[in-house]
Amino acid sequence: MTSNEPLLSAWVRDALEHQGNIPLAGLLEQFVPVAELRELARRRHITLKGYRVERAPAKKLAPLLIDTKRIEVLEEACDLLL
Repeated sequence: MTSNEPLLSAWVRDALEHQGNIPLAGLLEQFVPVAELRELARRRHITLKGYRVERAPAKKLAPLLIDTKRIEVLEEACDLLL
């Protein structure tokens, strides 16, 4: 078993659940350092129920950063992937 197999399995599962598409939140979780996600959330005053932004895991931050009601935050989150 290679070190990438769990990640690959998760991507395949996500793609199957979403008609071949991989959710943006999943890409943010895997490819953007959690420190950068936390910094974006802090700068944009995004709060998480049950977590302080400084300690929040990527899995909880990513969905909040791609909220379509806050286009500027979504754009910055996408920019983190580039």
